[in-house]
Amino acid sequence: MLRKILPFFILFLILAFGSYAQDSLNLKQCISFALEHNTQLLRSKNDLQQASNSYQQYRANVLPTINGSATNNFDFGRTIDPATNQFSNQASRTNYFTLNGDWVIFGGFQKLYQVRQYEWNKDASAQSLQKVMDDVSLTIANDYLQILLLTEKKGQLANLVKSSEENQKKVNILFDAGGTTVAKKYEADAQLATDQYNLVDIENQLDKQYLGLKQYMNYDITKPLKIQQINFQGQLFPYNDEDAAKAINDRVSQLPAVKAARSQRESALYAWKAIKGTVYPKLSVDASLHSIYSSQYQSYSVETLIEPIGILGNDQTKIVYGQVPVAVTSPVGFGDQLSQNFGQTIGFTLNVPIFNGLQTKYNIQAAKITYASDDLLLTDAEVKAKNDIYQAYEGMNAARKKYEAGTLKLKSQEALFKQSEINYNAGAMTFFDYNTARNNFANAESDLSQAKYEYIFQTKVFEYYLGKPVSF
Repeated sequence: MLRKILPFFILFLILAFGSYAQDSLNLKQCISFALEHNTQLLRSKNDLQQASNSYQQYRANVLPTINGSATNNFDFGRTIDPATNQFSNQASRTNYFTLNGDWVIFGGFQKLYQVRQYEWNKDASAQSLQKVMDDVSLTIANDYLQILLLTEKKGQLANLVKSSEENQKKVNILFDAGGTTVAKKYEADAQLATDQYNLVDIENQLDKQYLGLKQYMNYDITKPLKIQQINFQGQLFPYNDEDAAKAINDRVSQLPAVKAARSQRESALYAWKAIKGTVYPKLSVDASLHSIYSSQYQSYSVETLIEPIGILGNDQTKIVYGQVPVAVTSPVGFGDQLSQNFGQTIGFTLNVPIFNGLQTKYNIQAAKITYASDDLLLTDAEVKAKNDIYQAYEGMNAARKKYEAGTLKLKSQEALFKQSEINYNAGAMTFFDYNTARNNFANAESDLSQAKYEYIFQTKVFEYYLGKPVSF
């Protein structure tokens, strides 16, 4: 029986642990998931689709318009038959068929400029979407590093708890043997309680950080999620002032925020040109095909009949016969009427704007002001991009210096703690002094971890401005 169940049990464990392993994601997987599910990003994608739809709509607006119509009327009483233009007292049915077309030959290039306007609008939306995607990637990277930082701090605090537990056991043994005072015992108990509290607090922070990452990714909150560790040294590259200058000179114009501002300015330019086109005359051509059917429409023909036309002399028996023309009517079929009544029309219309309460003048001025404002926004975007690159470079250097200083600090605190531990175990140092050295060492570990992940993130921000993808 056990042999029969064992394979199924092993398969269950493989599937269970396999599904759990799938929940261990690296940064690239987290970013990919967020790019597909983040609601802010999905709204930006909808904005791009709407802008693309508007662009296609205005492209089609330059084409001629064609409309067809069909009408069916029933007339009762005395009416004028539209097919014969005659009065009729009979009930009748009339059908009208029309195909109309209209095309603007010249309108101050207004429609062409509108096409360019919405083409630039679409490009601006695409660049805005890219900006949101970049922001999402950097936010995910920051949350990812924060989780790694808290995980590392959790390990450090777990070691402190383990150290405090061992110290508490030693003190309790000495206390039971009468080798130490009750104050020493309380000090050991208090230190263990403090370390356990700090561990619980960091665990809560880690859970909260994971929850925040899930929410930003729009990940199933009820589903477990673990992130993978990274190689710290493999994420750091030496950058200098030349790299910062290159980023400012070469990358500013390529940043999505700057490209979006430039596209928005070009859109405003063509909107201004389109409105200026309304002052020109508008020439359009229209044409139509039409036909009509009426149930009262008849065809007329003349037939010759042989009928009596008189008598010969006074003899009533000698009847004279002759040819007599007789009018004959017959209804005309539906198809024949459409063919016979088929007509075509073509016409040209020239509209010349003369005066409309100065509305055109003020609309042109408003469009010009909008263009000038968008031009200033482009300048602001370029200046901001340069400042952001410089700040990212300075932030990376500051984080590097902080990390280097934290490394030296940790070495000195570690050496001091080890010596303090020897002195404390030998009875040459008070618990207060030993605990101070121990806490200073723990704080130095925590500070170095903080500086390390800050250094990584600041480096990734600067690399983004160099055009590198956000990845570990």
